[in-house]
Amino acid sequence: MARKKFKKFKAFRPPQEILDQFPYVKDFLDALDNLSDEKSHRGSVVLACAYLDDLLKGMLEAFFIDRNEARQLTDGYDAPLGTFSSRIRAVYALALIDDFEFKDLNTIRGIRNDFAHKRTASFETQSIKDRCAKLECKAVESPSRPNEPFARFSTAVSSLMTRFAGRDVEISKVRMHPRKWQSDPMTFKKLVELGMAEEEPVKSPARKRIRRAKRSSGG
Repeated sequence: MARKKFKKFKAFRPPQEILDQFPYVKDFLDALDNLSDEKSHRGSVVLACAYLDDLLKGMLEAFFIDRNEARQLTDGYDAPLGTFSSRIRAVYALALIDDFEFKDLNTIRGIRNDFAHKRTASFETQSIKDRCAKLECKAVESPSRPNEPFARFSTAVSSLMTRFAGRDVEISKVRMHPRKWQSDPMTFKKLVELGMAEEEPVKSPARKRIRRAKRSSGG
């Protein structure tokens, strides 16, 4: 039986001025073309997850402070947020994706792992069929067009790619920035009044007093 492909989008290219104004649209359409041209289900799954992984990385980098230390979290060998799994959890914890997007990303990650670790994996494998059935982003099923596992997967991937295209641009509008934090002097004063901290003079000419917190035992 011939393999069902992703729907080709080459015939629906927007005008060049639109692509120039929104560069991420071209990247998104190119990704769909690459997926539709892929010759195997396994290849489609790997490519789809690689593209989604890059989109999640872009979201994180758009949100973190613009410093090398932040970029090192997602780039380089053994980066803490260098895997698909860790990036899914991170963007969810930072409220950069919705609940159902988080669930579908994890389901798609599970499908990718099945294909990566099982030589005979296919969309007819029961575990993969079960995962596809859990996807929330799926085409409407009808008697004339049954929502088969690969159709569910390709629809979910295309939907997430569409939703995430350009999200990093929106996220960058609320990017975190370095800031200075100061302790509240009234807090320490209250601790002194309660007998939980004490002030004692020191010999250092640079400072008149040093504050030292007592142990919780009262010592």
